[in-house]
Amino acid sequence: MIDELNHLNRNQVLNELSQRVITSGNEASSKEVMLALSKIQLGDMISGKLILEDNQTMLKLENGLKLLAHLSNGKLSDQLLDFLVVGKKGQHLELEQVQVGSTHNHQVLHEVVMKELQLPNTDEMKQMVGQWMGQELSLIKNQMLQLYHLSKNYNIPTEALTQLKAQDIPLVEQEMKLMHQFKAEGIQLIDQIIQKSFEGLGHKEAIKLNIGFMEKFEPNLLEKALDSFQDSMIKVGNLKQEDVAKLDLIKTLLKSNSNQISEHTIIQNGKAIEQVLQSVSKEALKELSNHLIHKYLMIHHKEVLDDPQEIYKVHEEAKRIRDVIKNVEQHINQENIKEPLQTLEQMANALEKYNSQGQYYCFPLQIKEHQTSGELYFFKPKKQKKSGQNGQGMYIVLALDMPSLKHIEVHLEEKKEQLELKIKVANTQILKQIEAHKEKLNVLMDETMMPIGDIKIEVIKESIVKKVPQSKETLSRMDFRI
Repeated sequence: MIDELNHLNRNQVLNELSQRVITSGNEASSKEVMLALSKIQLGDMISGKLILEDNQTMLKLENGLKLLAHLSNGKLSDQLLDFLVVGKKGQHLELEQVQVGSTHNHQVLHEVVMKELQLPNTDEMKQMVGQWMGQELSLIKNQMLQLYHLSKNYNIPTEALTQLKAQDIPLVEQEMKLMHQFKAEGIQLIDQIIQKSFEGLGHKEAIKLNIGFMEKFEPNLLEKALDSFQDSMIKVGNLKQEDVAKLDLIKTLLKSNSNQISEHTIIQNGKAIEQVLQSVSKEALKELSNHLIHKYLMIHHKEVLDDPQEIYKVHEEAKRIRDVIKNVEQHINQENIKEPLQTLEQMANALEKYNSQGQYYCFPLQIKEHQTSGELYFFKPKKQKKSGQNGQGMYIVLALDMPSLKHIEVHLEEKKEQLELKIKVANTQILKQIEAHKEKLNVLMDETMMPIGDIKIEVIKESIVKKVPQSKETLSRMDFRI
């Protein structure tokens, strides 16, 4: 049975033990061998020679230490080979000879671990076990089950949680709730919090608030933000003609003699902009603040295609939320804003933690008229114990909830000299639609100069597909250009 106690690094223990053996010039004592065995866990990979000594099969490690062993496959050999520890019986190690990086052997090992620990027999658990072992974490049943259920309850990838666990970073349930809520509601959640801060907002405060938000924009993006605000407000009839003229005047003030917005025009023309905004209604100013917050926090599909800089918002989400908080605090001096802004600060802290330490990013996304959410996460397995080389390279997952394509995941995995691209979709109808565009996808990937092998498309198993209403419309186009 697997020892469910925290253990020291096995390589370190074996090396220290071998040093004592070499220094003393004696064979390791039974006590020292038992100590070494207690530190070896199921799932460890060990290099050594399988020899016969005193009619017993022994595993002779590179450091000279000899351990009783039973091999389920293979035979005695004087060559240095790799073995997986698949069990322990008394003082015997149950071994299986492996080829490093073999998918079959990893599959067998995952099944052994799941059977030994009586873990749920699901594909998701098998995947998590592989990640857990890749991070060289102790195989402790209650910890593995806790992470598995947290991942399912809060819809956070196990890759992110195992990376936090490997760094001894606490998995705080309240942070996961905030992450789950942010991913599910995105910009609407921030809207609700900001709206509480706008209660009782005065006209002068609203003017200062808008100028503060304008200063947060890259100069070349602010004019686009004002344009889109005008368009959206005119469509719903919420902007009077005189307000439209005022916004046109602001855009004129933002431009220098060369008809381009310069870096300092917002600050330089702050007084003039303030005078223009004084004749804009308070309700229109509130709408403008909301719009500027949206443009500042959301990634806009169309603008990503026009300006690749837009994609950098993915890893700046926590910083941008804090910018919004700072601006509201600076220009709204009311007691009622403290509680909603505190919630927003907690969300920014959670995002920052999962971004920097879990390599997991979720972000609000706008595709045409639809506001949705996206996820991006990275996972890089630990180095193999023997060679010091990675068993496989980094893999990246982009998950999106699309208007027509529903929940879709793009998996990009580094394997030796090339990348493997796998697209996972919600149902067979969408799978057929994307397969019809496979040739175009291959051409697009060739244009990126990335060495992509075959593009695989498959349906996500129903148990892990996010529940979304199925569209009755026939799909006629791709939502997102990958």
